[in-house]
Amino acid sequence: MQPLEEATILLENTGTELRATGEIRLAEAYLRKARELELRGRTIFGTILKTQALSTEQIKRGARSED
Repeated sequence: MQPLEEATILLENTGTELRATGEIRLAEAYLRKARELELRGRTIFGTILKTQALSTEQIKRGARSED
């Protein structure tokens, strides 16, 4: 997850700097990509959390069935 977060920060910072220098269209492209990457990261993180929860429940059920 950290590489996605770092890439998002880099894109946001670049977009902000470009906007400050007057490169509005290019800045907006960088900022749009940052938002897309952040959304993708949230989707991936949500999937990971669901998978972990499912795995935990499967382990608990398996332990109960052995008793």
